[in-house]
Order: sequence, then C-alpha cells, then structure tokens
Amino acid sequence: MTWICYETAAAIGALWVMDNIGKLVAIGLAAMYLGGCETNAAAVESKLVYKRIDAEFFERVPVALEIEVPSDAPFKDERRRDAMGTLTIVANPSVHLASEAAQDLPPDFAAAKKLIEGSRDAFQQFTTQTDEGGAFHLEYTVKSKDDGRVLYGFLIRKKIGDKLYDCGTNGFGSAPHLADEAKRARGVKVCLSLRAAK
Repeated sequence: MTWICYETAAAIGALWVMDNIGKLVAIGLAAMYLGGCETNAAAVESKLVYKRIDAEFFERVPVALEIEVPSDAPFKDERRRDAMGTLTIVANPSVHLASEAAQDLPPDFAAAKKLIEGSRDAFQQFTTQTDEGGAFHLEYTVKSKDDGRVLYGFLIRKKIGDKLYDCGTNGFGSAPHLADEAKRARGVKVCLSLRAAK
C-alpha cells in the first residue's frame, strides 16, 4: 500500500514539475500526499488484539472480559461522569459497553427497540433485527437532529455466563451515531468479539 502511495505521489509531482512555475507547489503536494499515505497505511495496518476488561471497570461484574480492538485503543471508565455506569472503548469508532450488573438494561428485545426509536436523532428504520432469545443484534438508521444527515447506529446484546452485556452506539458524545456504514461495520465487529477472558 505504501509503495502505491509513493508511485501516485511521484506521478503528481512529475506533472507539476513540467511547469517551472508549479515546481515548488509540486514538491509541497507530493510531501503532503506521502504524509497522508503513511498515516493511512499505519491506520489500516493497526494490529487487532484481544484486550482484557478486568472487573475493576464494571461494578459488581463477576467475570473478566476481553474484546478485540486496535492495540492502542484505550478504555475509558465512565462511572464518575455517567450514572449509567458504562465503559467507553475508544476505537474507530468508539463503542459503549454496559453490564446488567452495573445498570438497568432494556429488559428485552422489544424494549431495546423502543429505546432506540426514542433516540435524540430522529429514528428512521431498523436494517437488521435479530432476536436470539436473550441476546440480540440491532442495526438502524436515524436522521441527525443537527444537520439532517442519515446516521448509522447499532446495539448488540451478548450473554456471557449468566450475565448480559449491551455494546454499541448510544447517540451521545461518548459513542455517537456514525457517519457511514463502514464505521458501523467496524463497530459491530468489535462488539461481536466480546467474550469471557481466556
């Protein structure tokens, strides 16, 4: 990928160098392009690892968990700021994780759908809705309250041992609805990877 970036940047530079007036601009453009390529390549190649979520992150959670995220993704304990007692996993995108031991989760599939439909952003439709009898998988679209754009959200409930965990977007600053489906797909993959620590 980096090699392709260098070739493309070199071609752009060559076109500009043909014009003496644009020579300095060419060098600047090529340098900027190469910097962006290196950054993008590093982001794409960021290693995914299972990171442990110890019980200290969740009040009254009896089992340690782990979740597959980029190796440099931090966990942010929201208990002091957020009465819901949740954990934000700062990845790309960030997701919110909550345990039934730490807060009151929607009691069932229907209640979770109703909660989503009452989002601050105007609910549009569910694009995925799978009820697995205790666990579920919801994906949906909303219209932004701020600028009318279509945004994408999801909520996944997993049962690990005898406890339930909800993971997804929440429509607020810690895990807002997403600008495109690709980001949602990445977030869904993160949440689906949640499991008991090995």
